Amino acid sequence: EQDVSMSYKEFSTRAARRSALLTLRV
Repeated sequence: EQDVSMSYKEFSTRAARRSALLTLRV
């Protein structure tokens, strides 16, 4: 379960970074 939790956290962080980059571009 820990592996899944870490993977989900990493995915969420990447999604947040992409969203931030898109917002900055706009």
